[in-house]
Amino acid sequence: MNKKLWTMIVLAAILLATMCASAAAAGIDQEAAWQAALQDAGASAQTVTNQYCKLDTENGQEVYELSFVLEGAEYEYTLRAADGAIVEKEKEVLSSAAGNDGDTLITEDQASGIALQSAGKAASDVTFSKLKLERERGLWVYEITFRSTDGVEYEYEINASSGQILKESYDAWDRTAAQQPEAEKKENKKQSSGSSASSKKSSKSTGDSKATLSLSDAKSIALKNAGVSGSKVKFSKAKLTRDDGRMIYDIEFYIKGKAEYEYEIDANTGKILDKDIEAWDDD
Repeated sequence: MNKKLWTMIVLAAILLATMCASAAAAGIDQEAAWQAALQDAGASAQTVTNQYCKLDTENGQEVYELSFVLEGAEYEYTLRAADGAIVEKEKEVLSSAAGNDGDTLITEDQASGIALQSAGKAASDVTFSKLKLERERGLWVYEITFRSTDGVEYEYEINASSGQILKESYDAWDRTAAQQPEAEKKENKKQSSGSSASSKKSSKSTGDSKATLSLSDAKSIALKNAGVSGSKVKFSKAKLTRDDGRMIYDIEFYIKGKAEYEYEIDANTGKILDKDIEAWDDD
């Protein structure tokens, strides 16, 4: 057996060992991940098609990414391999009725009620960041985004005529620490303790962790810059986020039939970091 063949055998053995080690590091195997996703979707292996699954890394954690088609809709799941927790999921209807221009449209309250019922949440348990009527693929749809008190973000697209949920997604990466697995909480606590000194030193250069401006202040800054009054606009997004260590307000509003405005505002200085104004088409 020549040297080249031996080298190939050794490399293959190393690759196999690495793959096995990766699989062993996961708390659940692929079959368990499938069962968790199918159970959440109310399906079985016999009723789905176009199955796909792979072990990947996201946000520094091993996850299973799965997708399948069930009853005319595509489902996508991301499950944390350590404990099988569903951290992301999305359902999208693959086909829908033709345009709904001549139909009577449901109200914003009705659309938000449909989304809340699907998520199993009460209005008092969530904060809406987007509730907007848009035209997509020839349809009038409501785009709805809200975050629950346990840190899960939900996004919906709802047919504004029939009330059918065309697309829904669930993102639990930002869950509160109280809901994290015990091992994860200990690791986060350890990292937080070990980096507290350096965090204090770098806070001046990366931005404060709290906002000195209120959300109302940020809205006023955006409205003043746009040259419009609050009574003439509809806010579709207004929330505080962190970007590269800096706290910013994401503000979006529109004047129906005229234009949509998007702003990013420094939550401490009030400086407008980015803005975008898009005029609406007449149709």
